[in-house]
Amino acid sequence: MRYKIKNNLSKIMQEEETMGNIVTVWNEAELQEKIKQHKIDPAIIPKYKNTKFCQAEVHKGYISGTFSVISKDGDRDRANFGFVIGPHNILFIDDTGVALACINRIIKDKKWKVGSMERFLYDFLETLIEHDLRYIEDLNDKLSNVENLIVNEELDNFNDVMMGLRKEITMFHRYYSQLVDVGKEFQENENGFFSKESIMLFKLFTDRAQQLKEEAQVLREYSTQTLEIYHSQVDNVQNRIMKVLTIVTTIFTPVSILSAWYGMNFENMPELHWPYGYVAVIAASILMSVLIMWYINHKKLL
Repeated sequence: MRYKIKNNLSKIMQEEETMGNIVTVWNEAELQEKIKQHKIDPAIIPKYKNTKFCQAEVHKGYISGTFSVISKDGDRDRANFGFVIGPHNILFIDDTGVALACINRIIKDKKWKVGSMERFLYDFLETLIEHDLRYIEDLNDKLSNVENLIVNEELDNFNDVMMGLRKEITMFHRYYSQLVDVGKEFQENENGFFSKESIMLFKLFTDRAQQLKEEAQVLREYSTQTLEIYHSQVDNVQNRIMKVLTIVTTIFTPVSILSAWYGMNFENMPELHWPYGYVAVIAASILMSVLIMWYINHKKLL
């Protein structure tokens, strides 16, 4: 697929047309065919297939890099594709369909007064993150829900849930950090491909990616606080258990003492031959236990 940047982005019907600012999208098979035909130097193609990074590298005469876009549909898979930028052309190498989807969104929604490479790149980058703030808010809602479940002691699989959320938040934080670096690389404009007036577009994108990065950082701190709340809740539960066990032990300590006392094999223990000795010991045990329970309840120790 080849597109020409004018007042909007339009598909090129003639394969050999090369005038103006051109956007090209090839899949891997098309790329290999162009390499065989010696229409492109394989040395400029970035290794994009197994990457987990968004990055841009400036070379003499071109900029190359990769995008590793995180899916927002729940599975958080990555879509990897590469790009090469020249003075008047942009090439995407993409088997995932993400680059084409962004281009189709630009064709549908964008109309420029003056089309340019910078404007296309800005809209492309913006399309990659246009709904990301909503996903950050969804993650915040999930953390808030986990916090409520912790307080209400209704969360049984906390470790699994929290580990998944923290991993997801960290992944997004790194993703936005990398996008910030890409935006700054375009801002620096080392090869002079972009006009000075248009550099502000990349600053706008960098600022927005930075804002998303900061939002992700807030979520990381929130997740740490949630962990602390969980550990505090666990400690409170353990303290309550220990308190109950201590009180139970206190209540039955007199009974244990009496049992040990009258379990001794001394001959001169008059209560052993007293007809009411057995009943008296039972009554004394009950009385002491009741008195201890009354004292605990009176002092509100339980």
